[in-house]
Order: sequence, then C-alpha cells, then structure tokens
Amino acid sequence: MLCRSCGLCCDGTLFGKVPLRAADSQLPLRAAGIEIQRAETETFFKQPCAAYQNRCCQVYRDRPASCRNYRCLLLKNYESGAVSWAEAQQKISRAVALIEALNGSVQRADPSLVRTSLFDLSRLLPEAAEMSTQPELRKKYGPLMLQIAALSAYLQTHFQPKPEAPPQGISSPKHPS
Repeated sequence: MLCRSCGLCCDGTLFGKVPLRAADSQLPLRAAGIEIQRAETETFFKQPCAAYQNRCCQVYRDRPASCRNYRCLLLKNYESGAVSWAEAQQKISRAVALIEALNGSVQRADPSLVRTSLFDLSRLLPEAAEMSTQPELRKKYGPLMLQIAALSAYLQTHFQPKPEAPPQGISSPKHPS
C-alpha cells in the first residue's frame, strides 16, 4: 500500500493535530503513548503521532475516524490511475528529501526543536516584521523559512487535497484573517 511508503499524514508534515470524535476509542491511543488534549469543544492529539513507529501505525486497527477516512491527494491520484506507483514513489522521495533537509536546518538553527510538526515549527519562527528589523534573525532563520515555503508548496501541489469548489451560484464563506 502506498501509505506504508509515505507516512506524511502521521509524522507531522501535513498536519499539526488530529481531531478526535466522541466515537473514537481513546484507550488504545493512550496505551500507545498518544497524549489526548482538549481545548474548548475540541478533543485532539498533536502530531507527530506517537503511535507512528518504523513507518507503521501501531494503533491501525483502533485508529481514529479522522485517520481512517483521510486520503491525501497523492493517494487519490494513485488510486484513480492518474499517477503510477513509480511516480508516486518519486513524489514521496522528493518530499522526504525536502523534509530531511529542513530537519537538518532546524537542528542547526535551534537544536531544541526536535520532533515538531511543520505547523508548529512555522509558528515558532520569528514573524516577518520582526525579521525585517533584525538582520541576525534573517541570517539565522531566513534559509529555514525558504525551505519551509518550498516544502509547503510541494505538499500543496502533490499531497494536500484541493478544497472543493462550492456549487455554481454559491459563494464560499470568507475566512477572517
């Protein structure tokens, strides 16, 4: 299966957290070392997933509905025949190479940032306004931010499903910035 050679939806690359539903059994998740969190009306666990070990989900039979139902763009394209096995493996290899290069840069910039999701990593970096006034921050984090942008663009192109367009005549809701 393609997912066994990838795992980007489990390792913190595609998501910062996984929402849980009331019907999801939390006991096997907790037993696997997953820390369940609650915030207001949401129950979730953060990525990278503690149950993702050696490119394999340790709670696969009891995985939450969010994990069970998720299908990345690459998987959908592979299943439809739009992408061959070899092409899919090349896209995964390229994503992994970008991630490894980014992880190396993260370790050089800030060794304390270990096993963090791409989402959390982006939030931990200085804001653009702060970097524009402090050249030492630009020097330290600028290349890292470029790598994050390159990885994000690659993921959006090959892995993250495009939002579905609303039916004609219906406008999509505006999201506050």
